[in-house]
Amino acid sequence: MTSTAPVSRVARLRRPLALVLACALGLLAARCGEHQPVLAVYVWTGYVPTEVYERFEAETGARVIEMNFASNEELRAKLVAGAEGYDVVCPTDYMVRLLVRDGLLLPLDQALLPGLDAIAPRFRDPPYDPGHAHSVPFAWGVSGIAYDRDVVTERPSSWSDLLDPERHAAHAGRISMLNDPRELVSAALLALGHDPNATDPAALTAAGDLLLRQKPSVAKYDSDTFGESLVAGEIVMAHAWSGTIAGAQAERPSLAFTVPSEGALMYVDNWAVPRATRQPELAQRFVAFCLRPEIAALIAENTGYASCNAAAVARLPMPSRVAYSDGGGAPLRFLADAGDGATAIEDIWKRLKAE
Repeated sequence: MTSTAPVSRVARLRRPLALVLACALGLLAARCGEHQPVLAVYVWTGYVPTEVYERFEAETGARVIEMNFASNEELRAKLVAGAEGYDVVCPTDYMVRLLVRDGLLLPLDQALLPGLDAIAPRFRDPPYDPGHAHSVPFAWGVSGIAYDRDVVTERPSSWSDLLDPERHAAHAGRISMLNDPRELVSAALLALGHDPNATDPAALTAAGDLLLRQKPSVAKYDSDTFGESLVAGEIVMAHAWSGTIAGAQAERPSLAFTVPSEGALMYVDNWAVPRATRQPELAQRFVAFCLRPEIAALIAENTGYASCNAAAVARLPMPSRVAYSDGGGAPLRFLADAGDGATAIEDIWKRLKAE
């Protein structure tokens, strides 16, 4: 996911919000049980089917409530501000590193996580959290180009097909871009032949100029509803996360997703436990529950988001397994800390939104 990992990465119905909040505040003690443990899961919308929570509740006697965030930055801001009441969170790879640096994640007790060996080798011992000291890989995907084959008859093969106004002139005004500065700048850097994590001032200036040239063709910068917009036919090309498109394709089969030849950003979303949790053992029990192959497969099959669990993927029907691709051979990279380039990227973002 990237600077803002998938937001509806299409959304599913949840338990009524009023009930969730009331139970979380203890106002429905009679219904939730005065002494019943409550586990608060702070996660991306549409990432966990309700059935998973129900099965965990039946097994543990706990009550699970789900709350959603719209970006990694929102998640971090809540934790940095000292917000309590979150027991399990789902940060993206680069955000895990930042939260560990901030001292906001609880070190995991590996003895409570017997299913770690089910994680696919490519996701083990990740560079953003060596040894899974603070996180467990959950779902992954890539950024790429989604398009409607009924309208865009030639498959986009390069980021320039999306970013260069001359190449997409026939679809101007029906293009969506992610509402995310790091994703946008990385896509532009790739289109220009640079590393997506480049921080060289000249490269960032060129990337900003390309995004500004593209802007008149863009209908919206959107990380929340681009899947729904593609399904409705409001847009025909989108800078997109693969997980969202996997769900949208079920509603509009003409939708396709491609990773440009220059490569793309790869994201891994992870389970982690905030240091401020009041339920550390129950939280890690939930993470272990989600590591079970049958549970991880249930999540993947019902949400369309690629699982990091190799044993789970093996349980999926073949059409689903095919969707768990490696980018078609194009290079995939994790988002890195922007370091000294962070200010320049933020300036590009401000210009793009202001002009």
